[in-house]
Amino acid sequence: MVVESKLCHTIGAFVDILGFSSKVRSVHTKEELGKIEKAVRKVRDEFEYRSSDVDIRRMHEEYKKQVLAFSDCIAVSIPLESNMTEMEGTFDAIMSEFTSFGYAQANCVLSGNFLRGGVDFGWWYADDDMLISPALANAYDLEREANVPVLALSDQIFSYFEKHKHRKHYSEDADPFPLTFRKYTETKSGLPKYFIDYLNICLRSVDWKTSMKQFEEYKQASHERKNEIMGEGYRSNAIRWLQQHRKVISEALKYITAGNVRTKYEWLIQYHNIICGEYGFTDDCAI
Repeated sequence: MVVESKLCHTIGAFVDILGFSSKVRSVHTKEELGKIEKAVRKVRDEFEYRSSDVDIRRMHEEYKKQVLAFSDCIAVSIPLESNMTEMEGTFDAIMSEFTSFGYAQANCVLSGNFLRGGVDFGWWYADDDMLISPALANAYDLEREANVPVLALSDQIFSYFEKHKHRKHYSEDADPFPLTFRKYTETKSGLPKYFIDYLNICLRSVDWKTSMKQFEEYKQASHERKNEIMGEGYRSNAIRWLQQHRKVISEALKYITAGNVRTKYEWLIQYHNIICGEYGFTDDCAI
C-alpha cells in the first residue's frame, strides 16, 4: 500500500561521474582505488549527501529535499510542495536549487571530476530502502541522452520555468532564467536540449576582492575609483577562475586517447571558450 506521506511530485535529478566505470576497471593498486574513493566522496559532498552541516540539514528539511547516493551516482529530489516553496514560490525556490547544482558541478570539475546528469519532473516515492520514481527514471534517460558533461533538463522542466508566472516579477536585466540555462545540440539524438550553465552561474558570483591591501584602498577611494577597483578585482578573479578551469580540462585531455571520450571533452573546451568570449576574456583564458 502506498503511504501518502512518502509520495511527492518532485524535481528529480540523476548525476554520475563521467568515465567512472573505466577508471574502476583500470584499478590495480590500493592507491589508485583510494583516488577513486576520494573523487566519489568529493562529488557526494558537493551535492550535500548526508551533510553534517547543521544549516544544510535544516535547509533540506525546509525543502523536503532528499539526496541519495550509490557508487558514483547521485539522486536528488526537490519537491514542488515544501515550506520553502510555500514561502518563496516554486520559481525562486527551485531556481535557487538549480544555481546550487551549477556550483556543485563547477566545484567537482575544478577537482577533476567531470559530471553528466539529467533533471525532470515526476512522482517520487521513497519508503525506507524502496524508491519508485518516474522522475528519476526520466532523469536517468536524460543523462544518457545528454552525451557531453552537462546536467541536462527535460523539455517539460524548461517549459515550466520559462513560462512560470513569477518570472514576470523580474525585470529583463534581473531575470535569472536566461542566465541559468543554455541550449546545446550535441545530444545523442541531435535534438536540442538545455543544460545548467554552470560556468555562467559561477562567473556571475565571482567576488571583486583580491587582498586586504586592495580592500583598504577601496575604503579610502573616491566613488569613481571604487568602481574601477571593483571592476579590476572582478576581472582578475574571474580570469584566475577560468584559467583553473582551463588547466583542469587540459590535464584531463592528456590521459584520454579514445576518440568517443575525447569528443566529450572537446565539447567542454568549446563551451569554455564561448564563455570566455562572452565575458571578454578570450586572450587570457581560452584553450
